[in-house]
Amino acid sequence: MKLFKLEVYARTALVLALLMFAGIGFNGYKDIDKRFFVVSMGIDEGKSGFLYEVTLKLALPQADPKAAKNEYLLLKREADSIGAAVAFMKSQVDKEFDFGHMKIIFVGESLAKRNWLTTMDWFFRRRDIQKIAYVAVARPDAATALNIKPMFEDLPSSSFFVAFGDEGSETPYLVTEYLFDLHRRLHERGIDPVVPIVEPYEKQFDIQKAYVVTRRGATLALDPQETGLYSMLLNRSERATLTVQRERESFSVTADEIKLDYALRAGSRPSVTVSGTILGTLEVAGETVEPKELGKYEAALEKQMNEDIVSFLKKLRQADVDPFGFGLRYRATHFNNDTEWDDWRKVYPNLDFSSDVRVIMETTGIIE
Repeated sequence: MKLFKLEVYARTALVLALLMFAGIGFNGYKDIDKRFFVVSMGIDEGKSGFLYEVTLKLALPQADPKAAKNEYLLLKREADSIGAAVAFMKSQVDKEFDFGHMKIIFVGESLAKRNWLTTMDWFFRRRDIQKIAYVAVARPDAATALNIKPMFEDLPSSSFFVAFGDEGSETPYLVTEYLFDLHRRLHERGIDPVVPIVEPYEKQFDIQKAYVVTRRGATLALDPQETGLYSMLLNRSERATLTVQRERESFSVTADEIKLDYALRAGSRPSVTVSGTILGTLEVAGETVEPKELGKYEAALEKQMNEDIVSFLKKLRQADVDPFGFGLRYRATHFNNDTEWDDWRKVYPNLDFSSDVRVIMETTGIIE
């Protein structure tokens, strides 16, 4: 009988202990109706003596999920730190901020020209912010970019998610930079991040330019042509429209397959050689073109592509930026850890560039 009572007491104590500790895993948990979902965020320079102006874009919950109304709330606050600004903004709403769905971070152009490690440190450290969030420079400022509301957007900031994602438009002019890759490139010596520039265009947005970023800030602005070359040289773009405009020649080619690579050769005369092939179709010629005449167009496009690539690489060298990771490859193939970085800093200003890209046009188009 005593054993039976002891067993009952033990089971009762075990049940009570389980009930006491059952809620520990949910400490700090908020119901979904007690949370505001932050879908995007912007950081600008402070305008009232503070370091930062932080803007949050909150998706407003809808009673009917099928309605898909693009309704949102913008909150803005200035402070000397991003964390402090977010904490202050919590006093403006009745719900807790949830950053788990935030997928894009805008950095205002003026702030982007300052130290990125300091600016992005808060995002790198927060465990509730996705490291696959997109990072973009906003022109003229982040608050303007967050307020862009395209007619084709169903949910707040969803148009940016689709544009930067693989399921969106295919264009070499739109580059993507993730938060985790930005962290890696800012801390790694020998490779610099390239961040897209988002600009308002009427009631929509325009993304066809980019900044090469270093620790000291946004260093070199790339125009659309240079942004496209960057994407093609990294094989980030499988399709592109290439145009040749000369005094006696003007035509366009649709590149259906782009395969480019480079070789870094170190020695008495270090050099980088770009090589590869571009398979395409003649798109616009302004005249009747016979298949046997395609060689003339191939040669003209090859000449322009090779000239543009060499000119682009020299511009990057002149600006002392390295988005292709030439320095990282040099460090990976040289094993004197004490001096390899200093050696590369002496090599890069004198690096020679050459390009040997072949163009192959398969057809003159559907109508021949």
